[in-house]
Amino acid sequence: MILNETLKPQRMKTRFLAISLLSIVFLAFNSCTETKLLTKDIYVTLSSDFVVNETTATTWNDSTLLDAAAQSSDLETYKDAIQTVTLDKVTYQVIAFNGPAGQILNSGFVDVADAAGTDRKNLAQMQNVNIAASMGSEHELPVNADAATKLVGMIKDSPHKAMGYTHGVVSAAPIDMTVKVKYFLTVRVELL
Repeated sequence: MILNETLKPQRMKTRFLAISLLSIVFLAFNSCTETKLLTKDIYVTLSSDFVVNETTATTWNDSTLLDAAAQSSDLETYKDAIQTVTLDKVTYQVIAFNGPAGQILNSGFVDVADAAGTDRKNLAQMQNVNIAASMGSEHELPVNADAATKLVGMIKDSPHKAMGYTHGVVSAAPIDMTVKVKYFLTVRVELL
């Protein structure tokens, strides 16, 4: 009986330690949110080339369809499992220029709309850019939050398309340039 009496507190300690250890493990797994365990972030860069050729005008308005699923195989793969899309940044780069020397982009704009071209919103703008001097360099643009929200909603939801626009005013005609606009996105997808 004395031996049994001394083992009883030892068993109690072992049980208490086992229950404590199980509780810690349970809390550790509960603190990891389910979204962290079952999601993946993919980084997608979408781009649109705007070829602007106005022989006598000093203004232009050009558009192109931004088909996210066609441009990104990852987005195509996970298009039905997208949880969130975040616009990380927007850049522009003049990749071709044959306008007059010293031509200035007085004001230029990047807009987005739905794939049908309705509900157009200004995403970004630039002013007083020497076009020839900026050629070849990629420039980040400040982004309008409302338009960014619209864009990521269109990329997230089927058909994963948006209409992209550039328009603006230059200091002298003709306008002859190609501008590449890039949209850098983080897309969170559900794996299970």
